[in-house]
Amino acid sequence: MPALTSREQEAQPHEGNVADGHASQNLHPGFQSIIDDLPDTWFRCESARAADVEHQFVDAFANLAQTPSLRRRAKIWITPTASLSIDIVAAALVHRKARVALIVPTFDNLAQLTLRRGGELEPVSDRLLGQVSSRESALELLRPLRCQALFIVNPNNPTGLVFDRVQIQALAEACKSLKMTLIVDRTFRFFVREMYDDYALLEDVGVSHIVIEDTGKTWSTLELKSSLLTASRDWVEIIDHIYSELFLSSSPFKVAVNTQFLAKTAIIGLDSVLWSPVDARRHRLRRMLEPTSIKVASNARDSWLSVEWLDCTETGLDDRACVALGQERGVWMLPGRYFFWNDPEAPGVQHNVRIALLKRESAFATAMQGLAMAFGERRQVHEQLVPAQ
Repeated sequence: MPALTSREQEAQPHEGNVADGHASQNLHPGFQSIIDDLPDTWFRCESARAADVEHQFVDAFANLAQTPSLRRRAKIWITPTASLSIDIVAAALVHRKARVALIVPTFDNLAQLTLRRGGELEPVSDRLLGQVSSRESALELLRPLRCQALFIVNPNNPTGLVFDRVQIQALAEACKSLKMTLIVDRTFRFFVREMYDDYALLEDVGVSHIVIEDTGKTWSTLELKSSLLTASRDWVEIIDHIYSELFLSSSPFKVAVNTQFLAKTAIIGLDSVLWSPVDARRHRLRRMLEPTSIKVASNARDSWLSVEWLDCTETGLDDRACVALGQERGVWMLPGRYFFWNDPEAPGVQHNVRIALLKRESAFATAMQGLAMAFGERRQVHEQLVPAQ
């Protein structure tokens, strides 16, 4: 089955590409000094120790994320991409012969990387996970799965579901009771407006856990991104062993650049750098969609993510046909069925498409125009075919 990433690659050469969720928005004016300073950053990194550069990155990340306990972790690894961090985690899980309950829907490479490593997966619905409110309700959901690990994405891509402090604590306590490892993909962390020290929460509960972070979904740095990977002590030895098979260290230059983006964002503010631009794009998109046959999915209306999960039921077409129709009008989206990694051919999962918001203004405007043309026309056809009730 083609991965969603391969579909994103197909979309890359096109102006109306809103397929991939990587940040590629116009540079915020407050970051211009980072670009101007790139030669000096290069020469500073030539004489710096990689460990010191990585320590500065962790410090800046913890400061912006408001997670001071991150600085006290026993071990932190920095990898070139979140996908490589996930692959390391998948290899560690397979080494431990841990069967994994993986959230669905979610980006399909989490499943594909785990399966390629030889892992076993069990789907668990984000709707059911989102209803967890206590240790007891979490136990009721997780106990029948008979898995050794629970893998969630917070906030979840594509629906935008956020697990709040109460829910994370409930899941952590249930996982501890069931001797499960809680794995949390936090790669969209900075889109959530309510911050707290989730690392401290996990440590206080005493649950076995692994956390994956990333900068690539947030800052437009031409794919110069850094993924932070950390784990409770019971996972440190095997993850460190697998990491050392793959890397000596991350590029100090790239890590230093990402540190500057973190630090500068802390000064400018996440609202100016991220939240307000995403809100503005979402508002523009939703207003444009009002007279069309494509709508915001009901389970994504409160999303804060930099992607929009849309329902194409009223078009009378499935997701792949909607993507093809969009391409004819110059807009490139993702078909939603592949986020349902456990059964993408099930009829009930073929009525969504996903659109990215954090693209350059020219690309976003082209996509908006293409959507209006494609699905405004489609609504007119649909209204002619379906008699009024």
